[in-house]
Amino acid sequence: MQQRGSLLHDDATHIRNLDDLDVDFPVTQLGDDEFDSNGVKLNSVCDDASPNPVHVVGTGSIFGAMFNSLKCYLGVGVLSLPSAFAQAGLIGGIIGTVVLALFNYYTCHIFVLSVIQLQKKYPGLESVSFGTLGYMTGGKTMRYLMNFGVIALQCGCCIAYSIFICSNVNAVFPELAFWQVQLMLLVPFIILCSIRDMKNLMPVSFAGILVLFLSLGIVLSAGFTKSGPSPDYPNGFVFSTYPLFIGTAAFAFEGIAMSMPIRQSMAKPEKYDSFVLPGTYVVVSLVYIAVGWMGLVLFGKDVPGGSDILSEISSNNLKNVVRILYCVVLFFSYPVQLFGAIMVFEKKWRNTVFLDSTAKTTPLLPAAEPDSGSPDHHHHHHSAHTNPCLKAFVLRWPRVLLRVVLVAVLMLIAIAAKDQFNNFLSLIGAVAGGTLSFMGPVFFYMRTHELTTTSKVFHSLFMLVSVGLCVLALVQAIQGFFKN
Repeated sequence: MQQRGSLLHDDATHIRNLDDLDVDFPVTQLGDDEFDSNGVKLNSVCDDASPNPVHVVGTGSIFGAMFNSLKCYLGVGVLSLPSAFAQAGLIGGIIGTVVLALFNYYTCHIFVLSVIQLQKKYPGLESVSFGTLGYMTGGKTMRYLMNFGVIALQCGCCIAYSIFICSNVNAVFPELAFWQVQLMLLVPFIILCSIRDMKNLMPVSFAGILVLFLSLGIVLSAGFTKSGPSPDYPNGFVFSTYPLFIGTAAFAFEGIAMSMPIRQSMAKPEKYDSFVLPGTYVVVSLVYIAVGWMGLVLFGKDVPGGSDILSEISSNNLKNVVRILYCVVLFFSYPVQLFGAIMVFEKKWRNTVFLDSTAKTTPLLPAAEPDSGSPDHHHHHHSAHTNPCLKAFVLRWPRVLLRVVLVAVLMLIAIAAKDQFNNFLSLIGAVAGGTLSFMGPVFFYMRTHELTTTSKVFHSLFMLVSVGLCVLALVQAIQGFFKN
């Protein structure tokens, strides 16, 4: 009989083929040759009778893990922090950033502990998604809630990327309308989202990280060297709009989904817990405070948010260079960001149109090779191996259709929300922060660990307060949409 405080959902105690579980969101896309239809590594799973499961050992360095971890946090959200600080006040923004950093660090830490605990119980689970954790600890309702948070976060980030790119391209080339830039990006985004293996984008992604850091350095240096008197700005707390700051900051801190993939990629994963994770939050917090303080002090309470902060940089040439660099980074980050949401949708309908009949029943063990004379083998041979260029892309029409529809819908939302960028970020941050950063990790931890009564009360109050703050941010962001 299971003990109270460390319960797993009853339906998850006899999982064999993970048919009801969700795919993970690894650093690179899952390739058909290495993973089954559930997103589980085929070479990492053993039969129940085998006492020695084979685990994939990471080879990544501490420096590489730190680099990738920082990349998860230093994106579009950081440029919206000056306007967020204006909504919170200078002191309120600094204190709020530190508190949210501590909150997110702790929930990320217990999220990792929860995954490790489940991997001990189920050795075949080389990687676990939010949906999987939700199902194994709270059943289908929790799985749907976590998947909703994942979809909201991933799609929200892509909408923010799209708005940012189009706004800056429109600023550099005023003759192009916003919707025209969106239309120009439609086909490239669909092609990028059809790449089956994200490892093909790794060189560009690595260059993008360097460009991102360079762009932030240019923004900070240009801001600090700006001459002229300092305009008026709120020095203390601004309680009336403080929830909007919480939502925007929660969006900026949203990187928990990549914590386990980065940890598993390391040759010494224990260093992630002792160095990479705390080091990331220290560096990110300092950058957030510096950018927020710089924008608020130098440009005042009416400091623009998002990409508009770049318009305050004095040099037009420098401004355009930063804009172009940022756009290039976000352009190639778009497919990686949307990958998680696409996998959730494909998993939802995988038993209907997305996978063939052999993939529907793929167990944790590798499937046997089809007979050389079978039609399946003949089709696989000619479609997957004869053209290496085509093999790199998703070609089955239902998957292509999903990507076309999803990218098009996100672009339509971007066109509608382009004048509400700050409210939009706050809304997405509130939804994703409430579900993925606070509710989910605390719930997983309470269900996978044996806790004392004091610890249960602490974690229950922690979840109640953090989710309550996100609800306030959500309500105020929605009100902001209607007001504007």
